[in-house]
Amino acid sequence: MKLKLFQDNVIHRDPDYFRSLYEKYFLPLTEFAEAIVYDREEAKDIVQDVFFYLWDNAEKIRINKSIKHYLFSSVKHKALNRIRHYRIIDLHNDRIREAYLKAENENLQIYEDRIEKVTKAIDSLPEQMRKVINLRIKNEMKYEEIAEYLKVSVNTVKTHLKRAVKILKSNLASLV
Repeated sequence: MKLKLFQDNVIHRDPDYFRSLYEKYFLPLTEFAEAIVYDREEAKDIVQDVFFYLWDNAEKIRINKSIKHYLFSSVKHKALNRIRHYRIIDLHNDRIREAYLKAENENLQIYEDRIEKVTKAIDSLPEQMRKVINLRIKNEMKYEEIAEYLKVSVNTVKTHLKRAVKILKSNLASLV
């Protein structure tokens, strides 16, 4: 099949010629591109992009050697550009992951610092209040269960909790 070159080595659009060119070179070009990008679908996209470019810019393109050489060279350059593009995306994604992990670590540290402050504040409560609040929060016991466990009245439990919450709010106001 001869390339339909006219004066100045310019290609003119001829649908039948492009169809036969596509049918002849699509598979070998796809295999060539796949050997570069290691992805069959990506390789097909690259080859199709080259054919679309050839069709859209037929009258502007100058073919110095053969159409085969032009197609393989175009596919090679497009495949290498695609690899460079994905490397840039990968680098960008790595940086985003690093920033995210750094933020997560900072958030974790803030959380751990807050837990430590709350724990210290609870530990600084008078003994009976500390027991009541620990049984209520850590053990998730009901007022009646706490009262029975500590052998005090339910009202005493409520009073201790009320006072403990007031003290904790005051001591931990800086966390809010």
